Amino acid sequence: MKKFRTLSICVVTIFLIGLLLVILFFQRTNFKGNGYHFIQFNSSFAAEQHSNYVIDLPYFIKSSNKDILLKDNILNIRFKNSSLTEVEKFDLKFGDKLRNYVTKTVSLTTKFIKSGKENIKYIEVTLKDGKKINFYIGNWYFEVIEKSDEKGYLDIGKSVSVMANYFTDLPMSLHNNSKYDIKIRNIKTNIPDIKVETGSVILKPGEYVDKVLKINRLNNLYDKQVFWLIRPLITYTLGEKEYNFVPPAIYYGILGLNDNRIQEELNKGDF
Repeated sequence: MKKFRTLSICVVTIFLIGLLLVILFFQRTNFKGNGYHFIQFNSSFAAEQHSNYVIDLPYFIKSSNKDILLKDNILNIRFKNSSLTEVEKFDLKFGDKLRNYVTKTVSLTTKFIKSGKENIKYIEVTLKDGKKINFYIGNWYFEVIEKSDEKGYLDIGKSVSVMANYFTDLPMSLHNNSKYDIKIRNIKTNIPDIKVETGSVILKPGEYVDKVLKINRLNNLYDKQVFWLIRPLITYTLGEKEYNFVPPAIYYGILGLNDNRIQEELNKGDF
């Protein structure tokens, strides 16, 4: 978990640095609705039951609006209509205050309470005055698997990627922490019409392997989607027994932020 917390901090830091690169190009943006816009991720997110993970949700807010998303003003945050998750803790990370907008990130320490699959599109913020506000966060496919008897045979490697520019490849860095060969059987996402070309990946005992696996997008509508968040489910065999492993999540699109990319995101609406 320490590794995953460190990776989460890196994601937020890189996101904020990326926004700095587009400040000079992004001073005349016209916001709609209530002046808030969360980045709308297409996400496939696997997790093990009873595990925790920090999920970062970056957003923009119009500078002229009164900001109600303040920690002292919020009672709780949850994934709306979710039966598999429970937000144990939330945090607000401030970015840059510019002429027309402010950048921030909501960090949700999420516990996965039971196994199953669900599709989530909103977070619900409950204010201390009782008011509830829904924010659209994109299309999230959660899959929570039962806790297995896996003993850490497969682990993350030395070159873990948590950020990528384009959703064309899935970088994997793995370590065989066992005394036997490990064969990767499948790397799965739950987004319809998205397939990962796993190929043949075998890790010898103690071996570190870095692979870049091709992602096939079978729906042309996905070509216009920039922001993705993928935490795949890896199935592997050791001897004759099958196990599951869930690596850290990878954020796509944030690393390559520019004025056009942000403007296209804001044009989606759903503020």
